[in-house]
Amino acid sequence: MSDARPPITQDDSVPLESIGRWPEAPAPPLPAETNWLAIAALATGTTIGWFPGLGMLPLILGLFGHQFAKQNQGSGAKMAIAGIVLGAASVIWALLLLVAPGTAELTTG
Repeated sequence: MSDARPPITQDDSVPLESIGRWPEAPAPPLPAETNWLAIAALATGTTIGWFPGLGMLPLILGLFGHQFAKQNQGSGAKMAIAGIVLGAASVIWALLLLVAPGTAELTTG
């Protein structure tokens, strides 16, 4: 007794589900895209933000990056906040450097 069934291939008219194969699962969703403004705010805040006068760049990039993350439900809001904090600290540091020499003259008379 030989089994005289022809082999079933994908080109035959028999659906694949009927021979024990399952259809492929759909692809998983892609992760949310990190916005480049938040990355730039964090990078500039940690590198050039400590030079007096350049702290506005990470501050502005962080504000725009945070707004973009809120509108598009993308990731990067925490990086944007870190850029805002570092930029604000740099601006305060620059203002202290400008004000400190003037106060030294007032106290010495």
